[in-house]
Amino acid sequence: RYNPNEGWYEFKCDCPITCKTPTNDSNDSKRVEGEIALPEALSKLNAPGQPCAYKEVVRSYLIHSQGGNLQTLLKGGCEEEELSRARKLDTFVGAVSTLYARMVSGDSIILLLQEMMKKQQIYTNGFSTSCTCLDSI
Repeated sequence: RYNPNEGWYEFKCDCPITCKTPTNDSNDSKRVEGEIALPEALSKLNAPGQPCAYKEVVRSYLIHSQGGNLQTLLKGGCEEEELSRARKLDTFVGAVSTLYARMVSGDSIILLLQEMMKKQQIYTNGFSTSCTCLDSI
C-alpha cells in the first residue's frame, strides 16, 4: 500500500525465504542462512551496500510462492527457453536490488517514483524504463 500525497509506503512480507549468503563483514562471521523472514535477512546484510549485496536475498523472495511467486517462470519448455527465462529473472532481480539499495542508502520510494514519473535520472522512459538499465548500474 502507498499514498504519495501523504508521502508513505508500506511493505509487508512475512514469508520465510531460504538462502545462504555472506554479509559484507570481512571475516564472514555473520551469514544470512536457512529459513528467515525477508526483512530480517535484509537487515543482516550490513547495509547500505551495492545492489549485488542484495541479489540472493531478493531472488529468494521473488521466487518464493508467498513472495513474488515467480518460480513458475523458470519451469517448462526446452532448455534454451528456461535459460532465457532465468536470464530475464536475473535482470529483474538486479533491478529490484538496485531500487532496494537506493532506499537503504536513504532515497525514499516516493523519490524513486517521482524520478520515474518525471523521467529523470536513469528513468528516461519513465515507468516503461527497462529493468536492464537498472541492473547495469
